Amino acid sequence: MGGIYYLQNKRKTAISYFEKSLEIGTYDIDVLLLKAYSHQKLGENKRAIQCCEKIQEIDPKNKSVFNLLKELN
Repeated sequence: MGGIYYLQNKRKTAISYFEKSLEIGTYDIDVLLLKAYSHQKLGENKRAIQCCEKIQEIDPKNKSVFNLLKELN
């Protein structure tokens, strides 16, 4: 559901679904990345960076996160 809301540009609603999903699958990189992008689009860069840092703990070589962090900094 979060992905659908993300595509509809309903970022806050998407984030709430991403958070529910992460309660079940804490290490879901795809969900974390969509959550990071949502925070970025809302101008919540600190929260986006926190998501990116969590992804880097799981997958240090993730290129999407590397690119997003470059944009955020």
